[in-house]
This record gives sequence, C-alpha cells and structure tokens, in this order.
Amino acid sequence: MAGPTAAELYFDVHVSSENLGAGGLFNPYLVAYDDRPSNVSDALIASCRGATLLGTYELQVSEHADRSPNQNDLRIIANERRYLLGYEEKGLLYMTSVESIDGELGIVERRRVVPAGNIVSGSLAATEAAPSTLGNWGGLFVWATEDTGSTTISGAFATHGTSLPPAAGVQYCYGTANSTGDRGFLMISGNTTLFLPKTLRVEALPPNVFGYYLASTTTGLVPNAGGSQGTLCVGGSIGRFGIFQADGAGTSSRTLSPTQIPQPTGPVSAMAGDRWNFQVWYRDALMGAATSNFTNAVTIPF
Repeated sequence: MAGPTAAELYFDVHVSSENLGAGGLFNPYLVAYDDRPSNVSDALIASCRGATLLGTYELQVSEHADRSPNQNDLRIIANERRYLLGYEEKGLLYMTSVESIDGELGIVERRRVVPAGNIVSGSLAATEAAPSTLGNWGGLFVWATEDTGSTTISGAFATHGTSLPPAAGVQYCYGTANSTGDRGFLMISGNTTLFLPKTLRVEALPPNVFGYYLASTTTGLVPNAGGSQGTLCVGGSIGRFGIFQADGAGTSSRTLSPTQIPQPTGPVSAMAGDRWNFQVWYRDALMGAATSNFTNAVTIPF
C-alpha cells in the first residue's frame, strides 16, 4: 500500500469467521489502518484476499459523510458475514455495519452513534464474543473517557447480533451536502440471488422532499448536472422509478424487482454478470431557493 511508512500507521486486521474454514485464504478479509499524521479522513480500509489487495476505501467517502473531522482508532468486529467498524470522531463513538461483496465494501448501517461520552483518542478497543447456544453473535467496544495515563476502562458498549438484512450492493461516488448539512445516503439490501427482490433505502434527505430513484448499467461523474448542487454518478441510458416523497425523518424505501428495472424504452430484466447502478435525485433548497441534489450511488453485481 503506497503512502505513509509503517511507523505512521495504526493497523487492525480482521478475518470474518467464514474465512477461517477450508479455502479461507481465498476469501476476502479487511485491514483497517490509520494515517495518524493526516489532517483529514485518516480512517482507511483495505480489502484483501491472501496477499492480494482488492481495493482501498476511505471510510468517510464510503459512508458519504463529512471528510473534515478525523476518524481515529478504527476497530473491527466480525461475524460470519458482517463487520462492525467502530471509531472515534470528535470524542464520539460511531459504528458502521459493512459486508464484503466479492472484495468490495457494502454498507448496510451508516454511522450509528453509540452512547460513549467523551472518548480519549487512542483508548478505543474491541473484541468479538463467541456465539451463544441461540446463535446470537455479539461484540464489545471499550474505551476511556479520562486520560489518566493508565489502562482504566471507563465505558463499554455491547452489541448482540443484528437484524439488518444482508447487503446487496456496494457504495460509490462522493457528492455534496444538502440543506440538512448531511449527504443523502443510499443503501441496497436483500437476498443476492439474481431474481429475488431487493430493497432500495435512502436516508439523510431533507424532510418530506420529493425525489426519484435512478437506474443505469453505466457509471458517471457529472458535477452539478442539470443545475443540481450534487453529482450525477450514473450515465448512459438512465431509467427512472416513479416519484416518491421522503418521510419527516428524510428517509424512503422501495422494492426493486430485478426483472422490472426501468429504462427509457421500458422495464428490462437484469442478467447474470450485469452491474446495475442506482442513485437518488431529490428536491432541495439553497439559501431559500429551490434546487436539487443527488445521493451517493450503489452498484449491484448480479
């Protein structure tokens, strides 16, 4: 990995339990590292298989969040298919749930705030718990809230499994904050079997705004497309689902049928080997004037 020297890095290596069995060396695993001298977004994740680097991800870009504050001491907990990423930012503890989809990073829960008080930078640690007889998987984050120069633990948070559905897509593209100060975030979940329905879910939109889900087999990168404040991240032939309205919390979801993906000439069916890209275009306001914006984008590898 090019960049800072090993002396400047904090490393945390973790392999999910599905990678520990026969053939485990051929399955992806995650390495978290932290360029401590960096002033912005220094939490990075490398996806690897054996000695091969599959991809490197900047955590805040993947989460489509503000890149300004540092994300310190990224820790990983893993079960048979999912990783929990815990990190400290401005004294708060955040947790993000991700999955490895053929070596790419798919986020199924974004920046969950964990009640932790004021964490001392460098004190966060994590460990996973063995499954119980009921099959529940859990983990534990611990930290210090007072820098005493000792190893005293002053806070802990236990997490037991998750009811979140599996990730069906991987996030890409970094856009512009909307009028809430956050960036609209799109996730896709559901069974990865080709023809089974998936769920598109968007959050961090302005309350009650109208928008469209977009679909294309081509990626794009067009800042301020159509006068928007955001970046259009799909290209080529772009289909559009029917208009939706977000709820008061700025969220919306809809079912995606892989056999009925909208295109300008009519709905089409995804085929094995396709990569379909999705994004949300929504109404927004800038200094009281009507405008529009875009979320990040997500790819489903069928």
